Amino acid sequence: GSVLSSGEDGGIRSWDPAGAHACLREIRLDCGPVGQLAAMGRMVWAAGQDGTVHKLDGRTLEVRAIRRVTSNQ
Repeated sequence: GSVLSSGEDGGIRSWDPAGAHACLREIRLDCGPVGQLAAMGRMVWAAGQDGTVHKLDGRTLEVRAIRRVTSNQ
């Protein structure tokens, strides 16, 4: 398995937790900083600061779906 991280730059990175801890994959999302990641099965959900939620393949980090979330506040 791998370890995922997100950042202020809109990037999501997949890391090898063994050995040299190398970055295996990296993508940049156009949604501002990515503050939340949630893994569910083989999919990963990433929430951006602009209210966009991306559904990603957990292995390849390929974007499978994008949804804009709005608040009723």
